[in-house]
Amino acid sequence: MKLKVSALFSAYLVLTAIINEKRELPSIGQYRVARMHDKLESEFNVASASRDELITKFGTEKDGAFSIYPPDAGWKEFAEAWDKVAAEEIEIEVQPIPLSSLGNSSNGVTAYEFKVLGDLVSE
Repeated sequence: MKLKVSALFSAYLVLTAIINEKRELPSIGQYRVARMHDKLESEFNVASASRDELITKFGTEKDGAFSIYPPDAGWKEFAEAWDKVAAEEIEIEVQPIPLSSLGNSSNGVTAYEFKVLGDLVSE
């Protein structure tokens, strides 16, 4: 499956939240979320490292940490560089999670999270 880096980044963070918040999902849903999270992790780490490099390059250091805020601290340059990285498409070997495996709980996956996950969930 092809994903833009921006979609991968967002999906990984959503899957992390679902796992960390111990959402009410059937066992099969928990399994599929965990497996997808594992498969996205290495590419997420690459994207995150690229983002960190850009923050270091365009940001300012304060108390040993880099920041791209306030806007006069290289925000525009960072945004332009990150937009290029985020728009790149990468191939990841994942199968969409079937909607039926995520259950019917009101404490499961939210509408916003489904929106972020996009094609990573199928009907």
